[in-house]
Amino acid sequence: MSTLQDKSKNELIEEIESLKKDVRDLEKNKELEQINDLFVGREFRIKELKDKVKELEKGKNEKGKN
Repeated sequence: MSTLQDKSKNELIEEIESLKKDVRDLEKNKELEQINDLFVGREFRIKELKDKVKELEKGKNEKGKN
């Protein structure tokens, strides 16, 4: 009976360790998603600023022609 209990105990320990690893992986994924959101937001902002620069340059060039 002791061997059966030891086996069950070992299986539970392995399952707990597996669950702990899963939790760490989920936390890391969440962190990566947050970083990704920041980068995506940054890229959109860069695009907006580039478009604004082009718009201002176009306006400046048109004023220079008149």
